[in-house]
Amino acid sequence: MEVTIRRLDRNILFEAASDSGNTIRMDGAAAGGGSGKGFRPMELLLAGIGGCSAFDVVELLREAGQDLQDLAITVSGERAADRTPAVFTTVHLAYTLVGTIDPAAAEHALEVGIKQQCSVGEMLGRTAEITYSYRIESP
Repeated sequence: MEVTIRRLDRNILFEAASDSGNTIRMDGAAAGGGSGKGFRPMELLLAGIGGCSAFDVVELLREAGQDLQDLAITVSGERAADRTPAVFTTVHLAYTLVGTIDPAAAEHALEVGIKQQCSVGEMLGRTAEITYSYRIESP
């Protein structure tokens, strides 16, 4: 796996290109010299754990025969305020599962998907307490 980072302006706007052909922009806040035209790197980590766990949860629910019709996740994180680097100390994933889903199957899929199968969660879990919550909505 490889990603190439390229500077796009005279400030801190960058584009990352993956070896699979995808791109994403990264930028900073105005206070740090950015213009807010892309994700901040720490936001990408939150997106990474959300996406990684979503892949696993969808597959685990499918394997359990659950009728998952939609999925949304809000990922929030708190960073250490008293040190540099300011790593995440807590990360919370709030899932909304839409479909006809047994709560026990949802709990199992989330627990396994986040804490056992998600590589991003494994890495972030070395500095942050990772928690989750969920609600099931009818279609």
